[in-house]
Amino acid sequence: MNVCQDYVLARWDTGGGYDGVTRVDVRADFYDLTAYLIQEYRGQNKTFLLSIFFEMNLYMGSLLSGRVDFPVLEFVSDAQAGIRQALEDQGHPEGIDIYDCVEVSCAPGWKSYVETYFTSIQADLYGITYYCLSPLSSYLDFIAQKVPDSPSFGEKNVIVGEYGIKMEDFRVAGSEERQRDHLRGVMAAAEEWGCPYAFQFWLADQESKVEAEGHFGLKDLDGHQRLSWDYYHGLYGGGNR
Repeated sequence: MNVCQDYVLARWDTGGGYDGVTRVDVRADFYDLTAYLIQEYRGQNKTFLLSIFFEMNLYMGSLLSGRVDFPVLEFVSDAQAGIRQALEDQGHPEGIDIYDCVEVSCAPGWKSYVETYFTSIQADLYGITYYCLSPLSSYLDFIAQKVPDSPSFGEKNVIVGEYGIKMEDFRVAGSEERQRDHLRGVMAAAEEWGCPYAFQFWLADQESKVEAEGHFGLKDLDGHQRLSWDYYHGLYGGGNR
């Protein structure tokens, strides 16, 4: 679950800063979300990953985001405090695991962002949003070397928070076979490295307001299931289509 609190950035961008009211709101929001998940799914075996403002470097604390002075560490600390308090109040129910995650996009300056912030954040998981040409392992290795180990996942506490490839990408050029093979390769690399989780971006194509965003889905806009759908269904569904 990508938890994006747009109002935090709206307050920051309009000169509101990161004040006491914002801190209380952030803690309360993450508390309420965590408590809701526990109450709603109590008695079931469920795992939830709360990605605290996914692709953080694109939104806060970096030159790329335009908010270089945003207090990233305070924001994450307040979010984590809300999660921990809810878990404590709800008694850490058996069968429900809730982990927090911070995520970086493999955009320009991502290494500096990791070194500036992630080294000081004790999270359950650290994620990379991966749409790049360089091997996935190079990103995973760099993050794992910089961040603290986690109690739950040890040194293998880096995940692929989001990956995919659009049909318009030159590596795919409209080929369902090449899309499938690319996605299969990313999954294989994540498994070989030891990622506990990896998340495919977009089950189905979407009509987007973002110019040239492209078609990432395992299904197209007409509902046609691409070969990549068959690949994932074979992994998780036990058969074809």
